[in-house]
Amino acid sequence: MRIVSLSPGITETLQYLGVEVAGRSVFCPSRAPVVGTALYADKRLLKKLNPCFIFTSTIIQKRLSEELEKEFNVVHFDVRTLEDVFSMIRRLGAMCEREESAERLVAKMEREISFSPKKRARLVVEEWHEPFGIAGNWVPEIAERCGYIYPLKRGELSRKAKEGEVAEFNPHLLIRSICGMKLPPFLPFPLRCRVVSVADRVFNSPGPSLITGAQILKFYHPFPPFPF
Repeated sequence: MRIVSLSPGITETLQYLGVEVAGRSVFCPSRAPVVGTALYADKRLLKKLNPCFIFTSTIIQKRLSEELEKEFNVVHFDVRTLEDVFSMIRRLGAMCEREESAERLVAKMEREISFSPKKRARLVVEEWHEPFGIAGNWVPEIAERCGYIYPLKRGELSRKAKEGEVAEFNPHLLIRSICGMKLPPFLPFPLRCRVVSVADRVFNSPGPSLITGAQILKFYHPFPPFPF
């Protein structure tokens, strides 16, 4: 089966299931030929590859999926919650005949994205910079499962922070997981909290890397259930 994935989270999930893609976006963790970006795909290259499926995900790629659907077999996953992520993994497993591997991955994510601290801490995850954007979608749910209070609700889309919102929320921990940025610039406002910069995929890609994101939240939790 020849597959093109334009979603880093889907590409990573397929690799975990033992499936290599024939084409990818420039942001996907694969050595397959690059056929586009998160928002654009080269139709000439796609026609040469002649894929059985083209996978896209999240609201960011909705318009791209609709454009490609006119000429290709596109499967778009509108992933907004952790349960959506699990459903996507199961469907990918079924489509690629990797159902057992998909179930094992979901079980591992259910197990790892969980933590019971002494008390909850306040958390903000920065997804965009200038303007400062708060990560949404599945991130609020991961935060809740790992013992944090978060400014967005479960399934709420990522959005621009309101003026003074982050400072007023007064987080114990700020995670800088900025899309497409390895070394984030200085914060646009002062905060008195622990600040940790991580790769954007560990919170922004709906796939196995969310396990790493949860592990980071557990490691840096200010109120762990045991003394270090």
